[in-house]
Amino acid sequence: MLVVGLLGCEPPNDGPRERADPALAAEPLTDSVAAANSPSDSVVSAKSPRDSVAAAKSSRDSVAAPAVSAPNRPQPAPAQQASPACELVEPPAGLVDLRVEIRSAIVVAGYHRADNFTGAPLPGYEAAGAWLEAEAAEALALAASRLEADGLRLIIYDAYRPRRASQAMVDWCRANAREDLLTDGWVAARSVHGRGRAIDLGLALTDGTVLDMGSRWDQFDPTSFLRGVEGPLLERRLELRAALVRAGFTPYSREWWHFSFEADTPAPVRDRPYACREPG
Repeated sequence: MLVVGLLGCEPPNDGPRERADPALAAEPLTDSVAAANSPSDSVVSAKSPRDSVAAAKSSRDSVAAPAVSAPNRPQPAPAQQASPACELVEPPAGLVDLRVEIRSAIVVAGYHRADNFTGAPLPGYEAAGAWLEAEAAEALALAASRLEADGLRLIIYDAYRPRRASQAMVDWCRANAREDLLTDGWVAARSVHGRGRAIDLGLALTDGTVLDMGSRWDQFDPTSFLRGVEGPLLERRLELRAALVRAGFTPYSREWWHFSFEADTPAPVRDRPYACREPG
């Protein structure tokens, strides 16, 4: 199976994939855990969840998880704060800049870079950024503060996603004979990300050392299921999940990194790009 990935794609109509999984046991454990690759060259492997903070003091001796090579896919870069090459435009009304709202978060902006499943930056991500609807951002800030108390920081792989980027994902699948990603529900033109009410996350220590979560944040195989790993790796996923659920987010059991936020008011699907502010 080709190991490629996507950050929190919704199946058509945004429906089934956004429902909570109260049983949290729909997916079987898999034997492919050992093959799961880490999202960073600076990764703390799983010993026990609470060993993570202590491991930051000796991260040079940390054991990184083995990488899985995927044809035509760049290997992941370290999860470092995206450094904008320009001043980012203001988000549209109703969305806020997570770099301002949650300063402890590491904004990777995965689709601004080439290390995504298409092998190139996506349209709409001309600048590095992460926007989210204001109410969802407030809830995310609450989750981040609680995780910080445990010595952890959020990694933001994707947040609001312009409509043109979702369409580019669909176009790529059709042009590269990967229609299975469409029929299996991994990729769709409509996404809750487009409403600014979905977020793709990982965990790091306070010094920025990325925690091994058992798979990439956008990996298309059973290791991406919440319970696709076991032991300390599963406990890390459950810790992330618990913090987000407590703050009001809904998890998705097939992607450990994806969380959506439900609100009473409707939100439009937007196409405002992450772009550089015009000089002057």
